[in-house]
Amino acid sequence: MEAQEVTPAQEAAAGPEPSAAARERHAALSTEIDDNQYRYYVLNAPTVSDGEYDALMRELTRLEDGYPALRTPDSPTQRVGGTWSTLFTPVQHAERMMSLDNVFTTDDLAGWAERVEREAGSGVRYLCEPKVDGVAINLTYEHGRLTRAATRGDGRTGEDVTGNVRTIEEVPERLAGDEVPELVEIRGEIYFPLAAFGELNAALVAAGDRPFANPRNAASGSLRQKDPRITASRPLHLVVHGIGARRGFDPVSQSHAYELMQAWGLATSERWRVLPDLDGVREYIEYFAAHRRPAGRRAGRSRSSTRPRRSTPGSWTSGSTSGAPGGSPRTPSWSRYWCPGPRSPSRPCTTPARWSARGSSSATPWWSARPVT
Repeated sequence: MEAQEVTPAQEAAAGPEPSAAARERHAALSTEIDDNQYRYYVLNAPTVSDGEYDALMRELTRLEDGYPALRTPDSPTQRVGGTWSTLFTPVQHAERMMSLDNVFTTDDLAGWAERVEREAGSGVRYLCEPKVDGVAINLTYEHGRLTRAATRGDGRTGEDVTGNVRTIEEVPERLAGDEVPELVEIRGEIYFPLAAFGELNAALVAAGDRPFANPRNAASGSLRQKDPRITASRPLHLVVHGIGARRGFDPVSQSHAYELMQAWGLATSERWRVLPDLDGVREYIEYFAAHRRPAGRRAGRSRSSTRPRRSTPGSWTSGSTSGAPGGSPRTPSWSRYWCPGPRSPSRPCTTPARWSARGSSSATPWWSARPVT
């Protein structure tokens, strides 16, 4: 076969040939990030702060922006964290789960909103809510009955943790009401209350065991138990915030999806609001920065009891946590989460918030927006 000619457009998209130094730095960063993800997700024992991790990821992203040839499918920038598993059966998600990208400044927020409105058109509204920092979970209901619960994993394949998730109070075995869908994937966060986290660590230390680094790791470790009775003994909670694959219904907005999930008996946040513009989003973030609820509230009340999403504290998601126009292989374009201030393993985010943007004229839930604290 004759070799196909490379067009000028393809050549420009490929960018300059990476230098030896760039390849070496890219390999070192990828290895360091992979190691940090393994310690965070698998060992539940992170050795760097979330801020240090974010700095490594930003450097890797900048390097790949300069040399697109380095951006391969196995790069950490193209994968969702939490891929490793040694305990539970791998299962495929019907619709891909994604991570959330972050914004740290008001300029970042404004830039994101400008891109959303450019792609979605006029009439964009924002659904905002406080973000819970926990373990991403996907609940599959068929004809109203819970048939499987799986962790996010790499976004396409997660771990089957159905037996353990059934022990959590906010996870209904059957959806309430007569009008339940034929199939629905419910996306949410399983988290560990802060007050109970302190008690658990004290008990672990008293027993001569190693304590957990933070509530998110406590939630992950409690969920990843071979004996469901151990999981049942831990005060895990659930808050839901999105819908994946579905048959038998189609929400017209993120707020409509929340109303449906509430009617089915699922725990959503009580503090979500639909706001007309970016000024309303800023006011929402400022309000919850000054009015954070005491730690240890139940699911959907405060996002302070589990890990703040690895990428950022202000997230925008719609009825689906899968791909959307303008996103990346691991993050959707329509969702961000806001988290200014210092981050560490014990206090990852001072004011996390999540939001999604939705164009009111669109019939599909690609563009719903919401902040998470």
